[in-house]
Amino acid sequence: MDNMSHVWKCSNWNKFFTLPKQQSESPFHNLTTIHMFSCRSIKYLFSPLMAELLSNLKNVKISGCDGIEEVVSNRDDEDEEMTTSTHATTTLFPQLDSLYLSSLDNLKCIGGGGAKAKDGNNELSFNNTTTTTDQFQLSEAGGVSWSLCQYAREIEIYKCDVLSSVIPCYAAGQMQKLQVLTVSDCKGMKEVFETQCNNKSGAGDEGIPRVNNNIIMLPNLKILKIRDCGGLKHIFTLSALESLRQLEEIRISFCYGVKVIVKKEEEDASSSSSSKKVVVFPHLKSIKLINLPELEGFFLGKNEFRWPSLDYVKIDNCPQMLVFAAGGSMAPQLKYIHTELGKHIVGESGLNFHQTPLLSLQAAVLCPATSEAIPWSFHNLIELDVKGNHDVKKIIPSSGLLQLQKLEKILAYNCNNVEEVFETGLEAAGRNTNTNTNSSSGSGFDGSPQTTTTTTLVNLPNLREMKLQHLYTLRYIWKSNQWTAFEFPNLTRVDIYKCKRLEHVFTSSMVGSLLQLQELRIWNCSQIEVVIVQDADVSVEEDKEKESDGKTKKEILVLPRLKSLILDQLQSLEGFSLGTEFEFPNLTTVHVYACERLEHVFTSSMVGSLLQLQELRIRDCSQMEEVIAVESEEESDDKTNKEILVLPRLKSLKLQYLPCLKGFSLGKEDFSFPLLDTLKINQCPAITTFTKGNSATPQLKEIETKFSSFYVGEDINSLIKIKQEELKQDSD
Repeated sequence: MDNMSHVWKCSNWNKFFTLPKQQSESPFHNLTTIHMFSCRSIKYLFSPLMAELLSNLKNVKISGCDGIEEVVSNRDDEDEEMTTSTHATTTLFPQLDSLYLSSLDNLKCIGGGGAKAKDGNNELSFNNTTTTTDQFQLSEAGGVSWSLCQYAREIEIYKCDVLSSVIPCYAAGQMQKLQVLTVSDCKGMKEVFETQCNNKSGAGDEGIPRVNNNIIMLPNLKILKIRDCGGLKHIFTLSALESLRQLEEIRISFCYGVKVIVKKEEEDASSSSSSKKVVVFPHLKSIKLINLPELEGFFLGKNEFRWPSLDYVKIDNCPQMLVFAAGGSMAPQLKYIHTELGKHIVGESGLNFHQTPLLSLQAAVLCPATSEAIPWSFHNLIELDVKGNHDVKKIIPSSGLLQLQKLEKILAYNCNNVEEVFETGLEAAGRNTNTNTNSSSGSGFDGSPQTTTTTTLVNLPNLREMKLQHLYTLRYIWKSNQWTAFEFPNLTRVDIYKCKRLEHVFTSSMVGSLLQLQELRIWNCSQIEVVIVQDADVSVEEDKEKESDGKTKKEILVLPRLKSLILDQLQSLEGFSLGTEFEFPNLTTVHVYACERLEHVFTSSMVGSLLQLQELRIRDCSQMEEVIAVESEEESDDKTNKEILVLPRLKSLKLQYLPCLKGFSLGKEDFSFPLLDTLKINQCPAITTFTKGNSATPQLKEIETKFSSFYVGEDINSLIKIKQEELKQDSD
């Protein structure tokens, strides 16, 4: 298609417009969709004459056509008389729904020309009649009009770098049906809505032409999205914005030159009445301002803005933003503001804030404003939500730790250089201490001197959920030590995925505050050795106590509400916690998958706390020899009576791909499984017995294996022994 110069060209258009009696419709009547791709020699798609034959055209998509300069052009219409006569009475593209223009390197305009104004004034002339109603007819400009966009419901323009504006001033009032306008990656774009008509359009230099004293009417525009248009300094003028009464969503992103969204007009500066006018947007629901490094405010004039329906505002990486609307804003439905740090609850001031420039999340240490009056301070943060930031190393600095009283969720995704979620006081003190190594003071959370002998308690009373994913350099979530202690009295759910350098989740000193923890899932974290590690300063003292006492005493910690525990692909995991026994009185579900170094799941002393355990699944743990490990021989000898270990609610047990598994438990204890009705043992070649003691399974009828299901009978241990001998004989 590189050499094709025209889509359609005809030397005699009259034969199409003068139809035979038996033919009431044009030959192109049924054409509804046109897609043109990589036609590099074509200069335009339609002539006005051809356009009149496409009365049912609904969708136009033009992409990768380097030669396109106009979409509609009269340059090849030779019959001027036909052009004038038909154009005065015909509406073009009345059914057009969507227009998509992409990667058109030489596109200068869409419609091909402007409307002529009479006597140099700013009233538009349509068919030689000055318009006085809200419904406009087609404006004429040498036979070429803005008709292609007049009826489009949706227009999207992408990578048209020569295009300097989207809506020309001569198109005022014509685009009655436009609801969605998207413009992106147009490097040469200077204005979205043209404010100065050039001389050839006939409108002079007085600015936007006026119809009924209104300016650029887009009465049904609902969604406006502008992205990566570096030449833009503003999006609207105030007068243009006022005509957009149906606007529901504004999204402006990656426009690095934008200083304001709404520009003050010079005439407003001298008019006290217009500067005090209240601007109301009854339907606007969403405003998103993203990566606008030069943005100083939404509007810097004195007008007050009212947004009765506004319920979503996002201000992300706009470090120079000092004010939203200098004249004030009222948004009664707005409850939250979203920033690059997350979700903040809106205080009484709402959008009426004034501040000094902020550091952004892109800094090495995140330091947003700390004043409670600022909508995006730590004081108002309820959801920490950081995604795709590759510069930050410590998300929450030590100076912000004591301000997180409202924080409810922590969500962090795909941040390649994050080492810590919370920076602790010890590190901050080290950064701020005097160079003299004997100095024992540093900077506290409020910037005041702090001695390293004091302990700061960081209580996050409302934190309920934490989700960390794809944080490949994360080493610590929170460091609890003698200088900083963390408490999470309402944390209920923790989900950690692909944090390759993370070695543990909690420290033992935090466990006492995990009273509400219900779900814990850790997967694909190759360096995790334990879920809960002992505090270094505590373990030394305990070791000394053990040595002086002469006995080994294990600390018992309780997670009273934990219901679900999932450990998956933790290749370095050696245990839930080493040197510490845990009790799980409400644990119902345990899944342990691909934990290659794990030798057992529970110890026999922990079984007594597993009163609610219903489902236990273990798979692909190459070094696991037993599920419940026996106590040491000394402890077993101290017991005079043989103990019966009961798992009263366990219903389902599945053991799969465990090459070293010798049995469920290899101790002398008897086991009772009163509700167990599902047992699957698959690819466990080393298993010789279920338990060395007796096993009572009154509800179990059969065992599932790789080959088939087998009836259990009265003794599960005997069945396993028989089947293993049969497999051995078959292999011989």
